[in-house]
Amino acid sequence: MSTPEHKPKKITVIGPVYPYRGGIAHFTAALAETLKNEGHKVDIISYKWQYPKFLYPGKTDKDPSQNRAKPDASYILSSLNPCDWLKTYRYIQKTKPDLVIFQWWVSIWSPAYAWLFKKLKRAGIPFKVLVHNTHPHEARTLDKFLARFAFKHARGFITMTEREAQKLKVLLKSDINVQTVPHPIYQAFPSKGYSKAEARQHLGLVPDLPVLLFFGFVRAYKGLDLLLEAVARLQTQNTPVQLLVGGEFWDDIGQYEAQIVRLNIQDKVKIVAEYIPDDLASTFFEASDCFVAPYRDATQSGSVKLALGYGIPVVVSDIVADDFLRQMPSGCWIVPCDDSQALSQAIKNCLDAGEMNSESKHSIQKTWQALTDAITN
Repeated sequence: MSTPEHKPKKITVIGPVYPYRGGIAHFTAALAETLKNEGHKVDIISYKWQYPKFLYPGKTDKDPSQNRAKPDASYILSSLNPCDWLKTYRYIQKTKPDLVIFQWWVSIWSPAYAWLFKKLKRAGIPFKVLVHNTHPHEARTLDKFLARFAFKHARGFITMTEREAQKLKVLLKSDINVQTVPHPIYQAFPSKGYSKAEARQHLGLVPDLPVLLFFGFVRAYKGLDLLLEAVARLQTQNTPVQLLVGGEFWDDIGQYEAQIVRLNIQDKVKIVAEYIPDDLASTFFEASDCFVAPYRDATQSGSVKLALGYGIPVVVSDIVADDFLRQMPSGCWIVPCDDSQALSQAIKNCLDAGEMNSESKHSIQKTWQALTDAITN
């Protein structure tokens, strides 16, 4: 006989899904799908509108993937329109979920979420906040104020690193219930069926040189400059590699181009300076031998977990190394933050080791269970 906490629940998940782009949209969709597969009835509330243009540094917040159907979601919430907040609350009242899960990662949602948290709390509708980032990586005083303003009405939180849990507790200065589970591994995007050689040919890469991959929005805290230094160092150590960079630049690309020229590695770096839609992303991973995430600041990296979903070994800075990565039997090298010398040595070790072992591959398949248990129990 099943216990109450293991009975199927009616769960509303609030967050971006396609046609919105980026890691949080991928995460929200994957979470909803996993909960459905576990037998829960899942309702997705997504956004009719996210940000004012002046607050978003990218070209657009929409994914340009072709021939992709929208998920079954209600696109009714927006960040700054109280009429949409009320519509969302009434929708939740009408559907009567057992639990509501909010995705939190940026402070623009503070007014809407604060209002909804307060209304749900008064109505006795249980909810939890899944905190990807307590406040933005380049946080201002206003960001911390807005996060505190929203979170004062919530008590149940889930984070994906202990570091983020501590940031949350410091911010709120109160006794809150925080569950911490590692960021799960994403399933690979739909593949075009290329072999490694075909993927490299498609991307204009040298067929017989190892490929390092840096993937996702390029921002200063992600440490691309450190990786360029590491590539140059490997060249001088007779360990030639090629670096593939795929993603939209939210920093000035000119500073990286100048660094590449200064390091004399122009023929070893391929940059695709645009958002890589889901239907093209697989080619980047299939071409690669090692994924590198030399972050200076962050809490976790969805791109790292996506790489592991492709079975690609990873080199990461200790700033984003969660418990799962630290306990992997193989396929993960952790380096000190802001150390290009250690980074180059770890990359060499990763390439020398080759593919991760079957034990690591098996552990990757189970990572969503801990998160859904934290949500539903």
